[in-house]
Amino acid sequence: MPKITKQTTKTSKHIRKTGSVLDNAIPIEDMPDTGIKMCSYGRGKTGKTTLTCSFPKPLLLIGTEDGTKSVKSLKGIDFLRLNHSSQIDEIVEAIAETYKTLVLDTGGGLQDMILKEILGLDDIPMEKSWGMAARDQWQSCGVQTKERLSALLNLADRGINVVIIAHERNFSDEGSSDLLVPTVGAALTPSTAGWLNGACDYLCQTFLREKTISKKAMVGKKETMMISRTGKTEYCLRVGPHPVYMTGFRRVHTKGEIISDVIVDPDYDKIIKMI
Repeated sequence: MPKITKQTTKTSKHIRKTGSVLDNAIPIEDMPDTGIKMCSYGRGKTGKTTLTCSFPKPLLLIGTEDGTKSVKSLKGIDFLRLNHSSQIDEIVEAIAETYKTLVLDTGGGLQDMILKEILGLDDIPMEKSWGMAARDQWQSCGVQTKERLSALLNLADRGINVVIIAHERNFSDEGSSDLLVPTVGAALTPSTAGWLNGACDYLCQTFLREKTISKKAMVGKKETMMISRTGKTEYCLRVGPHPVYMTGFRRVHTKGEIISDVIVDPDYDKIIKMI
């Protein structure tokens, strides 16, 4: 049996024992590693579920809808259909060390479920409007959605990877006067989407683009690189800061380092390499 040694936390060299809360300060390099907290959003059929199901197994896929067809051949994945938002609390209490990754598909579906419960409806209209609920009901929905999502994201402190899948929403289409530039992000209410952006360490967008290849060619007497279109589609993940898309990774940066803003054919291993 391997020898188990008790891990101790170093006290910061800047702190003298005073009996105050500052005694709990520790060097930042000694902060414990946690699971990944990520939100992946995008349009339909752009690879969101396939990407998240490449994460370590065993993996629990919680569905407010059934989007399992694209990952049905993968092993080590359990699917749980969410029937009521209160089941999130039961999942958090019961998950223990059973799963290495937990995926919610989708965050917007959970928000709709909570709104449906608040309004006492059997279903939510496909075209939602602010007038379908009172201001205090929308506020209650936002608070409850944040609480449920926060409970899931807190599992990362126990070493579990947590991924929130969301559809894509163009906030500038709604004529909000406080949006000065076009903004695209997770399809949640603006308040909840803004909160989720900060709560996740990794915020990314899935999208499709045409694959291109670069070839050297002579233009006159000068050699230059020519970009050629292939007609083939490639699956991409936007991870770098962008003026329109709400994306970004928290990672250790090296001075002068240039990293790609996009991962092609993304999966867990490529994400970890970039982190």
